[in-house]
Order: sequence, then structure tokens, then C-alpha cells
Amino acid sequence: LELPDGTRMPQAAMGTFHSDNTDIAEKMEDIVIEAIRLGYRHIDCATAYQNEEVVGKALKKAVNSGMVKREELFVLSKLWNKHMNSEEVIPACEDSLKMLGLDYLDMYVVHWPWPNFHVPGASGDAVNEHAVPYIHEDFMKVWEKMTELKKSGKVKNIGTSNQTQKTMELLLRDINESNRPVYNQMELHPLFQQKDLVKY
Repeated sequence: LELPDGTRMPQAAMGTFHSDNTDIAEKMEDIVIEAIRLGYRHIDCATAYQNEEVVGKALKKAVNSGMVKREELFVLSKLWNKHMNSEEVIPACEDSLKMLGLDYLDMYVVHWPWPNFHVPGASGDAVNEHAVPYIHEDFMKVWEKMTELKKSGKVKNIGTSNQTQKTMELLLRDINESNRPVYNQMELHPLFQQKDLVKY
């Protein structure tokens, strides 16, 4: 897919979620290198996956071996919920870049529209007593910092993830062409089709 700035984003991505599983973690570096050897160029990462350092080692090996050039890769990472305040957005991105061993990200997205999160190892039905609702004004302060990252060149494109139609409508209402999200990543599979959101 060609993005508005001319960047080409491969539609098929190598996802790195769940690589913290003990049976996969120690093999993750080799898995990413093998994915690149097989032709994957879009590598989907996130701070929450707790593996950016390992993925970064794989990217470095793939590039240094001549398997691929950096500019042929499309690397995406995500701002984790606990960093969703204006003071932490830029440092969080810089941490991801450092762990991945990159000068820039091809795409940086806000992982969720609110700052709620579970501590690592929490069960799927755990309740966060400090959870807050979506507060648009707070999200826009985060988005302002995402825009700064794009202007600085540390990030080529900015986007969102796990948005609802309502939160997306509010965001699109309050931005312009220079800081418009070019991507919204959502969970989508036969058991969770989100037809209305897809149509929107």
C-alpha cells in the first residue's frame, strides 16, 4: 500500500506478539531473521511485547549480512498505554528506537486509545482498579507529541491501533492533513469481524 508520503507499506507483516512465551522467546531472533529471509519486509513490533531488543538484534544481523537493506524494511512499533502522557511519548519512542537499533521507525502507532494496562503476567480477566475512560483532550495531548515525532524524522508515519469508531471520529475531527493518522490497526479475524468498524 502506498501511504500519503510515498512510503510503501507491505500488507503482509511478521507479527512479534506473544514471543514472550517461553517456548518461543529464545528462538525469536532466529524466527525474525528467517521471516526476512523468506521475504517478509514489514515487521510489527510493540513496547508491550517486551522483545524489541531481540527483534533489533535480528534486524541488525539481517542488514549486516546483506540479506536486506534497512530502507527495504518497514518497521512498525507502538506506544504502550503506560506511556500515554505528553511527557513520556517521545522518550518511549526513543527507547524503542534504541532497543531496535534503528534511526527511525516507518510507522509509530498509539497502541490503545486510553492509558489503561495490566501489569505483565496478569490474567486475562484481571481488573485494573485504576482504569479510566477515554478522555479525548488527554489523547490529543499524546497525539501532539506523536506529531512532533513525525516532524523530527524519528518516525515517518503515525497511526492508531484498537480505536473505536467514536474515538476515531473525534481524532479525525481535531486534526489536519499534516498530522492525520495514515493507519489504524485492529483485531480482525473470523471470530471477531468488527464489520461496522471495517465499513467505517
